Amino acid sequence: MKCYLCGCHLTKGKTTQDHVIPRTLWNKYRLFDYSNVHSYNVLPSCKRCNEDKDSSVLLLPLTSPSWWPAEAEQNRAHLVQPLQSLIRKLLQEDLEDDVKESLSAWLSSSMNYCDSIQTFN
Repeated sequence: MKCYLCGCHLTKGKTTQDHVIPRTLWNKYRLFDYSNVHSYNVLPSCKRCNEDKDSSVLLLPLTSPSWWPAEAEQNRAHLVQPLQSLIRKLLQEDLEDDVKESLSAWLSSSMNYCDSIQTFN
C-alpha cells in the first residue's frame, strides 16, 4: 500500500487514514450527506503527510501520478462532486486572488473530468 499524497510505501506503524475533505469543512459547509461518500473520503496516507495536511483541502489530481494507489484512483470519481460543492462555497468567501484562481482552475478542469467519465459509463 502507498500513501496517496507522496507515494511512499506504508508500513504498519506508519499508516494513517486521511480524510480528503476534512470532516470539519464537511460540517461547516453542509455538503450533502456524508454517509454516502464517507468510505471514498478516507485514503491511506503516511503520518507525516497526514500531519502536514492537517485540516486543509488538497485538490485531487484529475490525472493520476504513476505512483497513485488503486484506492485513490477508485475514490477520485466519487469525491469530485463533493469537492466541486466545497469549492463553489469557498469561492464565495473572501480569499486571496491566487487562491481563487487555483480553485477556479481546478473547478473548471473537474467539470471536463466529469464529462469524460460520464462518456465512458
